[in-house]
Amino acid sequence: RGNRFLFGSMTKSKIMQCDAAGNCRQFAAPEQNGLAEVLGIAVSPLDGSIWAASNSATTASLFHFEPDGKLIARHDLSRKPDPHLFNDVVVDANGNAYSTDTSGRTVYWVARESGRLEPLIPGLRVVAANGIAVTSGPNPTLFVSGFPDGITVVDLTRRTFRGIGSPKGLCLATTDGLYYTNGTLVAIQNGAMSPRVVRLHLSKDRNAISRFRILERRNPLFDNPTTGAIN
Repeated sequence: RGNRFLFGSMTKSKIMQCDAAGNCRQFAAPEQNGLAEVLGIAVSPLDGSIWAASNSATTASLFHFEPDGKLIARHDLSRKPDPHLFNDVVVDANGNAYSTDTSGRTVYWVARESGRLEPLIPGLRVVAANGIAVTSGPNPTLFVSGFPDGITVVDLTRRTFRGIGSPKGLCLATTDGLYYTNGTLVAIQNGAMSPRVVRLHLSKDRNAISRFRILERRNPLFDNPTTGAIN
């Protein structure tokens, strides 16, 4: 809405905002309100508020900011005795926020109505959960990438989940960034894969990939592409 980019710093514990001309300023100052390394950032389509995943040595946190950077809430989860690491974030049309817990191999969410940080579905397990995307409109579907290989489809209405079907010749290994747009998923792959961006066309029931198209591969400007944004 503000026609700006938001960038999280893993090493400086801050969030920057930049316009299309490259003019930048701080959105959240270093270690502001306990901000640590910043991974995923998402904008709520409901009200334009900002969600960010941040991890310190002891705590995995989801920060919720006003569009101007004022802190609304901070949701914390101790990283001990069980390991947790909040990685990527997505927000649905109703303002509910979801985050992958890479070390915990699952997904946590903060429901807009309750304002509580909780596991999304008991029994949901995604090895090295990383990228996350959600559909718009009624009966939303959540997609979660597992870094070794695969994408899990979560029916948020029925609270069920299953592995996505895919055509022969498509490798979903090391999918990092994951985004939903117009009946497709856009995946950013790195790690063991040749760095690439691929568009995955979904079946009508969203449970399978019907076909795919590689949008970019081995671009010399891509050292290690991780996440992106769709305008």
